[in-house]
Amino acid sequence: MGHGWLLRLGQVTLKCHIHPGSLTCNECEPGLVAQGSSNKKEGSGYKSVKSREKARKKEMKALRKKYALSWAGEPPPLSAEYNDRAGNRRLVVGSDNPYEKTEVASSDVAIPKKNKGFKMLEKMGWTEGEGLGKTTTGLIEP
Repeated sequence: MGHGWLLRLGQVTLKCHIHPGSLTCNECEPGLVAQGSSNKKEGSGYKSVKSREKARKKEMKALRKKYALSWAGEPPPLSAEYNDRAGNRRLVVGSDNPYEKTEVASSDVAIPKKNKGFKMLEKMGWTEGEGLGKTTTGLIEP
């Protein structure tokens, strides 16, 4: 048995690849892509750059249409008869989400003592007014 031999076991055909040392043939080399006729679709043949680009654009357009995507991220156009009742309700009534934040973040106001990060720093030995870090030369306020 040698390199390139075909071994038939019933309906299955195996091709032997026996290489000395770390040398490999083109079929075994992982970085090379072989142009085999078994992997090609029928009628695909060679295509020019323009025709491949045209096919790519056609596929992308079909995908965008299928998943209702657009280029700039704007929502897809709604039909004239569609009435967004949930959107109208949110504008009129608002949201009754109990977890919605009502505080506005500000860098001028010190972190309150009820803050989770403040509590964690205190548990690690930090006291208010002292610097952060091993040598306490870091930030004074967290």
